[in-house]
Amino acid sequence: MTHLTESDIESLAPAWLEFLGWQVRHGPDIAPDTPFAERADYGEVILAQRLCDALARLNPGLPAEALEDAFHRLTHPKGATLEARNRTFHRMLVEGVPAPDLQGRIAPLFTFNELPVISGGLEARLGTLTAGRGSG
Repeated sequence: MTHLTESDIESLAPAWLEFLGWQVRHGPDIAPDTPFAERADYGEVILAQRLCDALARLNPGLPAEALEDAFHRLTHPKGATLEARNRTFHRMLVEGVPAPDLQGRIAPLFTFNELPVISGGLEARLGTLTAGRGSG
């Protein structure tokens, strides 16, 4: 069995994702104080505009209030510990973000195939969060 290291993933993943149609931007190209900056400083770990744009694109029927609520829930996951917040965030990626729409239903904001990269620092694994899910 071949093991991938974190450096293998870092070099291969962008090419795989670009092949699949994703836009790939390297950190230095979108860093603060550059012409195409996507954050004010390196302390901003979430690219807020990209997240807002994705929420709107994936959920065109939701009102702005529901999208804002989903953005807040994603950027401020509940939990007393880092582990609890990570679990909350993961659950929202897999099951959808609770966001009441105009009829009071819970609208799933993320139901798609996600490619997580899990790394322990020395080895990394690629997987999928929603593979095998029925579309019905």
